[in-house]
Amino acid sequence: MNVLLTGASSGIGRKLALQLLDYGANVFAVSRDISKLQELALQIKNKPGKLLIFSTDISKYENCKLILEDFSRNFNKLDLLINNAGLGHFSAFLFTKKEDYEYIIQTNLMAPLYLTQLFFRLLKKSNKGRIVNICSNGAFYGVPFRSIYCSAKAGLRAWSQALSLELKYFGIELFTVIPGSTKTSFFDNQIGKAPKAHRLPGKIELPEVLAAKVLKDVQGRGKELNYALSSRAILYLSVLIPGLLKKIIGRAVKSEEEDVYRFLKNE
Repeated sequence: MNVLLTGASSGIGRKLALQLLDYGANVFAVSRDISKLQELALQIKNKPGKLLIFSTDISKYENCKLILEDFSRNFNKLDLLINNAGLGHFSAFLFTKKEDYEYIIQTNLMAPLYLTQLFFRLLKKSNKGRIVNICSNGAFYGVPFRSIYCSAKAGLRAWSQALSLELKYFGIELFTVIPGSTKTSFFDNQIGKAPKAHRLPGKIELPEVLAAKVLKDVQGRGKELNYALSSRAILYLSVLIPGLLKKIIGRAVKSEEEDVYRFLKNE
């Protein structure tokens, strides 16, 4: 099995890479951080799978074309595309730099679009082509000071829903994964720092546990995989009682609001 995996150097992506290599898969691992990719390569010496690493910024279309060129030199088909790379932020939209919100959207939304279209022909060559888009419960309802991230993930989810139906014609299955709160460095690597780490209440999943669930479930028919109870609650409230969800979120971020806008009180 040939796999293209973005965001492979840490968190969920790293655990996915390690478990895929345990299964004997050929993993083409992509990340911006070359040092972490090299660490991953050193870690998998005794695993049955084959690892190839490629360091680039997938927010740029030209870089995604380079991924395709290098991948094609090594493999003639793609069985599994995992669009895992993502970037969060904490900032009031009115004070977010244009280049920052563009970068967030390009990384979280445009990059999966680029890669899916570029690799379509190689996916079609597989007898069991699969696409996995790692999304977020932020796609269900906008959260203050994370508006760009939520917008990008909402776009990713809607696009995935439509694309899953389009791909049925070619026998390619698409899965949208809603991980819930996972123990990773995601909140440490975002643009802007929140006054407190924003995590949903409830269980925080280990990335290796989530990775195992994903790799098991993608063997079936394409669907949305919403793993966390808290995420399912947000989805149901957003559809059935959106007014209540708005109040809950508003209260939850009240202290953050005070911190973000404190400097305005003196103007």
